[in-house]
Amino acid sequence: MSARLKEDHPQVSLRQLCRMFSVSRSWYCGKPSTEQKARKDLDLRDAIARIVCWSSSTTATAGSPPSFTGEVVR
Repeated sequence: MSARLKEDHPQVSLRQLCRMFSVSRSWYCGKPSTEQKARKDLDLRDAIARIVCWSSSTTATAGSPPSFTGEVVR
């Protein structure tokens, strides 16, 4: 169930919408916002970029921690 549905139908209570879509209100209220999810996605992308840069570097040695000094385009 999306927040847009709630915005499109303000006359329908959150309790009713959750019942219609068979989700608990605690699930709906506890799920991350779009902004929080986007931030987590960016953090994951940045972590993957650091690993890729580390693994492709010619100076990396086995067991050395990844370090990233390049710029990630957002």
